[in-house]
Amino acid sequence: MTVLENNKLNVEKLTNTLIIGSTSSGKTVLNDKIIKYCISKKYKMCLVDPKMIEYFEYQDYPNLGLKICFNKKDMDNLAEYIENYNSSEKLYVFIDELADVVNQSDKLINSISLKKDNICVLACTQNPYILNNNYMLAYDYEIVLHTLNKLEGILETKANTINFKNGEFVVKDIKSLIESDKISNLEIK
Repeated sequence: MTVLENNKLNVEKLTNTLIIGSTSSGKTVLNDKIIKYCISKKYKMCLVDPKMIEYFEYQDYPNLGLKICFNKKDMDNLAEYIENYNSSEKLYVFIDELADVVNQSDKLINSISLKKDNICVLACTQNPYILNNNYMLAYDYEIVLHTLNKLEGILETKANTINFKNGEFVVKDIKSLIESDKISNLEIK
């Protein structure tokens, strides 16, 4: 699996990524690690935080494409930004709770469905089953980072069925169907 080598996550190789897990399973901690890595590399980022608690500390980061998106208006503006984004520099879009975005901004959901090579969406959710409806299948993520340790289940996607198993951290590449073994100490490179 090219995105994960020897317990090291290669951020540059990430494509649309879904980070799932129950409450307190480590989704935000993992996302925070990736954000800090992107900051260290001065990557361009956009942050979506519908609950207004997770990304506040990054509001002064100079490479934010837009201000942090908290509400529908901000998310709709981000949708236009994504649709018009044509830089060769990769844009990383971090969404703290995808289920909340689904309920607030059709425009943002449609824009992240465009699957541009220069945009990587990393979306966290504790409710992956919201993605089972036809509306969200268009997101078509390629990698699942599974921080799940309390919940097991099955998620149907356009391409495949993903079985979630208990474990501290599991990476599944949707294209190759390769799933990593349980990982307890992931490094970002």
